[in-house]
Amino acid sequence: MNVSWLIKDDPFLLTNNFLMNLPFLQSALFSHQDALMAKYNEKYYAFLTITLPKDEVFSTTELVKNIDSIKAAQKITNTKFSDTEIILSGIPIHSYTGTKLGIKEINSIGLLSSFGILLLIYFNFRSTKPFFFTATSILVGFVVGFAATHFVFGSVHMLTIIFGTSLVGVSDDYAVHFFCEYLNRKSKTDEDGKIVLKHIFPGITLGLITSILGYM
Repeated sequence: MNVSWLIKDDPFLLTNNFLMNLPFLQSALFSHQDALMAKYNEKYYAFLTITLPKDEVFSTTELVKNIDSIKAAQKITNTKFSDTEIILSGIPIHSYTGTKLGIKEINSIGLLSSFGILLLIYFNFRSTKPFFFTATSILVGFVVGFAATHFVFGSVHMLTIIFGTSLVGVSDDYAVHFFCEYLNRKSKTDEDGKIVLKHIFPGITLGLITSILGYM
């Protein structure tokens, strides 16, 4: 190895000594046709690198589309060539897996939460009207929150949406408080909704403030 170019910046040749003692120099890896390879248990392994554009890595849509294509090619290759197996690894793969899992959790948690809220509200109020108004308020809140986040930051991260699903069980409490108080007071004093809302407004406002502070 010609190390003359190192002398100017490294007169004691410490870098050369460091590189020569790195573990990979004593490993079973070797280069073949510009690919890093290894042999283990009578099998050959080739390490190939796939580089995705930066803007696609941080775009959920593009990442899922690209990795889906790679996985489709992986499946075809593994099926067509029985002696060959393609194994995928790396940060984009983990990000892809997390994204797919996140979408699945959003759908499952959202459906289970909505179904559970529907059952509880119907069980307590014997009517689907409270659920309709509760679901409407949650939907409006989601749309406004999504639009505001997208307007400020230019995009909405998948983790933000996943985290937002945990707010469904919190946000419906405000509507439930109103319906409980409304039915309780209506059976006694026949008060209308505006009076009931005025009565519970300080309490739910304090609850809202503490919840926001807690999540922040």
